[in-house]
Amino acid sequence: MEDSASDERQFIGRVNELSRLEEIFAVKKFEFGVIYGRRRVGKSTLLKEFIKGKPAIFLVANEKKIEINLDSFAREISNYTGQTHVKFSSFTDMMEYLFTCLKSKTILIIDEFTYLIKSDKTILSELQNVIDKYKNSSGIKFIISGSHVGMVEDMLSMQKPLYARKTFAIKLGEFDYYEAAMFYPGFSCEDKVRAYAVCGGIPYYLALMDDTRTFRENIISMFISNSSGLY
Repeated sequence: MEDSASDERQFIGRVNELSRLEEIFAVKKFEFGVIYGRRRVGKSTLLKEFIKGKPAIFLVANEKKIEINLDSFAREISNYTGQTHVKFSSFTDMMEYLFTCLKSKTILIIDEFTYLIKSDKTILSELQNVIDKYKNSSGIKFIISGSHVGMVEDMLSMQKPLYARKTFAIKLGEFDYYEAAMFYPGFSCEDKVRAYAVCGGIPYYLALMDDTRTFRENIISMFISNSSGLY
């Protein structure tokens, strides 16, 4: 499931991915992982489900300048650590602070990491240097996510600074028919097929389906009504 459209609903699917993340969390050594996939496929929701009940900092990058992102990150980090007046002069400054102050097995997530790269391409080299410097002394679980699939795969390629630094990667795909049907158990078999034909396996769209209403009513409210977010 994905983001605001499904935050209040029961988490559905991703059993294998959650199991893999739990295995990674269980070990004491440093881990650096990448979660990626097309928009609306459920990356953020998977990560939020994974960190429930765990020590974690969840940072969300945006398409603004790196300085604005660092100010936003500093506020989130300050809220987590309880330390006031946290401020960072660079991405390296922030990462070194986190790698040295966070306790072992703390989860550090930077969601939509590719926005940072678009703002400042030197961040990849900065991250490489920090990982190389602290990977043997830190026990944190560092995860980045991104929706620009091609950009993520390129930044992990042999020619780029992060090559061979990741310890795991998960590419999220769409749900199959049976997983999708879990979003609307009240539909008839025919309407489940219709819903899958319309929404595919994208959790964001599946979560908009309301099985207390008819399939036709759902289509009108989701796609035809001018008040719909998908109109």
